[in-house]
Amino acid sequence: MKESMALQSERTYLPAAGRDSLLPLYDLMTKLKTANSDVPVDLFVHYLTSAFFAVLIWWMDRRSRLTPSQIDEVFRSLVLPTVHAVLG
Repeated sequence: MKESMALQSERTYLPAAGRDSLLPLYDLMTKLKTANSDVPVDLFVHYLTSAFFAVLIWWMDRRSRLTPSQIDEVFRSLVLPTVHAVLG
């Protein structure tokens, strides 16, 4: 199956740490394709990547003392409830 253009661009342009953070979410998006959900997959990809970049920009702009692992946990705590709500 062909990847969406958004998914291809994230795999190409995200730094390795960002890709590693999002890989489990890519697996969840695969499940979305078979889930009984009204949310289009490409919209879900866009939502998750937008949230990722919002957290990343916030973290960098504020020169936060949170470690990469800590900010990853923050990101996951923000998006995983939505992921689970969409996937059921």
